Amino acid sequence: MRKDVEAVQRTTERRNNEDDAERLSEVVPQLATLSLQIEETDPENPNEDVAYVRHIVVGRAPALFVLPCTDRKCDGGHDFTKLVLGALKKQQATFEGQDACGGQAKEGPCSREMSFVASATYGD
Repeated sequence: MRKDVEAVQRTTERRNNEDDAERLSEVVPQLATLSLQIEETDPENPNEDVAYVRHIVVGRAPALFVLPCTDRKCDGGHDFTKLVLGALKKQQATFEGQDACGGQAKEGPCSREMSFVASATYGD
């Protein structure tokens, strides 16, 4: 039960941080579209690998790219903000990154790793 309360608190904190963050359209005004193809793998539990595409709504998205670990029992996550904003400011059409979780899961340190491939388009 306590873990559920902690997960809700982490989600609330993440949403508050997103609400308080500068908007992506203000930081990179020439950005038209952005999508992230995300994969999270766990070498210790390959059956729990996750893959999805996150389409960013540029007009209202925060300039914050902190993705939680997909293990609900883990308190960690992945902060790609610096990498993503750096690439977008250089107007890179495609770029990628990866990060080890580093959080604590039920059984000890989380072994999950997240990687992404981004696709961006730019206007005038």
